[in-house]
Amino acid sequence: MSRILVTLSLILMSCCIHATHRIMFTIRYYPQLDQVLDVDQLVQSIQDPTRAIQTIMRTTIPDIGASGIVVTYAGFTTISTMYGQVDLPRRQQNRSFHILISTDFEPVMMAGVTVHHWQLLPDPNAAMYIATFQQDPETHIYFWDVQSAELPADNIIPLDTIVIVAKPQNIFIPTGITMAKNTVNLMLPDMFAKKGSDFWTDALKFLQVKHFFRTIKSIDKQYSPIYWANQLKP
Repeated sequence: MSRILVTLSLILMSCCIHATHRIMFTIRYYPQLDQVLDVDQLVQSIQDPTRAIQTIMRTTIPDIGASGIVVTYAGFTTISTMYGQVDLPRRQQNRSFHILISTDFEPVMMAGVTVHHWQLLPDPNAAMYIATFQQDPETHIYFWDVQSAELPADNIIPLDTIVIVAKPQNIFIPTGITMAKNTVNLMLPDMFAKKGSDFWTDALKFLQVKHFFRTIKSIDKQYSPIYWANQLKP
C-alpha cells in the first residue's frame, strides 16, 4: 500500500513540475541612431579628444529591448521584459500562428459569463500577419515564413492568434524567411518597436479586459546544486 502511495506521489509531483513548452520572441527597438553623426565634424574634432568624446556620447544607441508591451495568446497574457523578451505557453501542435497588432478588440460573451471568442471592433486600427514554420525539402533547413495577411472579414480573431496590444504603426514585423531550429520551444523572428511610442497608454486600455486573461508566471526550478531551469507557470 505504501509503495502505491509513493508511486502516486511521484506521478503528481512530476505533473506539478512539468515544464511548459514555450513560444518565444523578442521585441527590439528599431536599429537606428537617435542622432545622425556628422562625419566631417567628427573628423575635425579628432584633434580635440575632449570634443570627440562628447560628440560620441551625445549620439546614443537605443536600448536592446522594448519593455512593457502587452501580449496575449490562448487566454494568457504577459508583458515584454526589460530586454524585450516575450514568453508564452505553447497551446497548440500546429506550428502556424496569426499575429495581430491592435488595441481595438473586445470579447463576445456566451451565457453572460464565458468568453465565446474575441473580435475586432468595426473599422479597427489593426495589422495581421501569418507566421508558418516550414522545412525546405531539398536542404532540410527549417525556417519561419512571415507574411502579411488580411484582417478577418467577420472580425473574429482566430484562436491561434498572438495579439500584440499596440498600435500597428508603432510595431514593425519583417516579412519573409528567417532561419530557425526545430525544437519543441518555438522561437519566432524578432519584431521591432518604434522608440518613443506610448505603449503604457495601450497597456492601460488593456486593463479593461485583462480580467478575461490568465497571467503567466515564471519560476526557477533547482534540479541540482549547480543546475537551475526557468519554467513557465500558466
